[in-house]
Amino acid sequence: MNFSPFADSLPPPKRILFLHGWSADGARKTAFLRSLGFAVLTPRLSHWSFRRAVQTAQDAFHLYQPDLVVGSSRGGAVALRVEIGTTPLVLLSPAWWAWRVRPEVRTKAVVIHSRNDNVVRFADSERLCKLNAGVRLVAAGRDHRLNDPQARAALKEAVAFFLGTAVGGIRLVMADSLSQPRCSRRPAQ
Repeated sequence: MNFSPFADSLPPPKRILFLHGWSADGARKTAFLRSLGFAVLTPRLSHWSFRRAVQTAQDAFHLYQPDLVVGSSRGGAVALRVEIGTTPLVLLSPAWWAWRVRPEVRTKAVVIHSRNDNVVRFADSERLCKLNAGVRLVAAGRDHRLNDPQARAALKEAVAFFLGTAVGGIRLVMADSLSQPRCSRRPAQ
């Protein structure tokens, strides 16, 4: 039971659909996004059938109607196949090349990728950015997992940028790093 006199006046949390990578469940990133105050749905995607993973993600998108889609590694490739309309997209080391997904982004997007990624080539994200005019590439993180503080800060900034929300109790004023979507070869500061 909620005893807060303000409970009924609070807006519902923004919804994020998180699409995990291959042989992963996305638990750490889901927990991180929830700790920022977002409602996060992470459907269990098939590890063996890419087509089934895309269908599961599409069904989840229609059911959940998220405010933002975040796709990590193979989940990023899945996200590129899901019809999300104008819903913004954050891609974390997207494995689009490995899964032979057409490099087409049809909405506003930020790609976060580590230059030290030994699973998905950083050059794949550079190419994705160059082929899509509204996509911003942010170099951040120590490795493919993107669970280190620098990568989490970049994810937090990208989510706040798209959702225009207070994160961690503080309303973020976006730095120039994300204010203009564009391809950049410079690492995030």
